[in-house]
Amino acid sequence: FGDEQVVVVKAGSGTNVRLNCTQLNSGLRMRLGSDFINAYPSGTVTVSSTDGKLVYGKSENRIGYFKAGNVSVELNDGTSSKTILTRFLEPCEILTLGISCPSSDPPKPGNKTNLSISVDTSRVWNDYDFEIGSEQGADPGTSQSTAFSVGQAKEHLGEKGVWVCGYIVGGDLSGAKEGISFTPPFSSMTCIAIASRSSVKTKASCLSVKLPKGDIRAALNLADHPELLGCKVYLKGNLVAAYYGIPGIEDITDYALTKQ
Repeated sequence: FGDEQVVVVKAGSGTNVRLNCTQLNSGLRMRLGSDFINAYPSGTVTVSSTDGKLVYGKSENRIGYFKAGNVSVELNDGTSSKTILTRFLEPCEILTLGISCPSSDPPKPGNKTNLSISVDTSRVWNDYDFEIGSEQGADPGTSQSTAFSVGQAKEHLGEKGVWVCGYIVGGDLSGAKEGISFTPPFSSMTCIAIASRSSVKTKASCLSVKLPKGDIRAALNLADHPELLGCKVYLKGNLVAAYYGIPGIEDITDYALTKQ
């Protein structure tokens, strides 16, 4: 768990700092079916990432934790090894992976396998702050004070005219999987990315923002205002399933900016 903030403390004064620590790594738990164990009595399952490998025992039920990114599952049937699945795990994602083999006999080399994989993914998306006396009972997303978090926005794709809040973390988006820049200088004036934390450095954890022509683009683009990196912003617009490869918000009609 962790978070980071940039704080300026003037000489002879003090300041308050709040760190919103969330899970930065991800986890994977294997669930090996009895038919798989019977078909591969000498088989082993290994989970690997860029940081190393973890061999899963047949009776193991604990969660293995990895840095967010690609994680591969490798099956060794006693004679050879083969990667059967590669999955990108996001920060705060816990993936339960079930593996079974319905056939009574292990598949022979060169033949199609009966290996099946089931996936049960759990994520923590919800983020809600409640202040006594501030629009109690108001519907989330209907006003600036009840704005959706980035995680909540991803659960309400398709809704129009809603408020979303997040931290400006990057720009220069493209359709590529990691097509985003998190550090200046920036060249694009048409889009930015926001996230639930100012320390986010993965595109999949962001919400893309299409900046409309006019005052909003002039005020929020990072090409002209790199100092806005890390600032909290409130946006009113329409939530879409994909803009530059990730969920986004476009047709923005209003905004509010909280500078550091």
